[in-house]
Amino acid sequence: MLHRLISLSLAFVLAACAIAAAQQCASSAIIGSVIDATQAALPGAIVTVTQIGTRAERVVVTDSDGRFSVPGLRASTYSLKVELSGFRTAEIKELVLRDGESIRQTLTMPVATVTESVTVVGESPLLQTASAKVGAVIDAKTLEDIPVAGRTVLNVTTLAPGVTPRDFNRTTVFGRRDQYVTVEGGRDSSTNYAIE
Repeated sequence: MLHRLISLSLAFVLAACAIAAAQQCASSAIIGSVIDATQAALPGAIVTVTQIGTRAERVVVTDSDGRFSVPGLRASTYSLKVELSGFRTAEIKELVLRDGESIRQTLTMPVATVTESVTVVGESPLLQTASAKVGAVIDAKTLEDIPVAGRTVLNVTTLAPGVTPRDFNRTTVFGRRDQYVTVEGGRDSSTNYAIE
């Protein structure tokens, strides 16, 4: 019976020591506030506390008065980072926390500089290297908006790139023609076209 009582007492003492050691290891804290350059509180800022040795993180958000509290930390070295949209990030690289210590920090966040960026989205047409073909589509809107002398089919074809008109009278086996077009400087007699 005495042996059992001693064993039970020893187990109780060991359990009490373990609980005390655990409380001692996690009894430190980092508390503080986040303000801007005018000393006004910044609510909603994201505070990230990172234990440098293990990279373990704790994240809290500042309250309506810009205050934060990160309790239950072990004695170690921490980094502290505060982020909020519209403000530059505030950071403390090394913060040494000892057993049972509560460190108070006030972090000031300057307003972020405004930057503008313009993104132009568009692609240049690819250079056609497989063929020397040149073509164009002349739609109805173009025909309505652009003045074309004579409004004939051959006059309209001169709207395409590389096409130039040539006006002169020529008699051919198909009859008399008074207008031709040349394409890319070619001879007028080597230009063929079909009208639908």
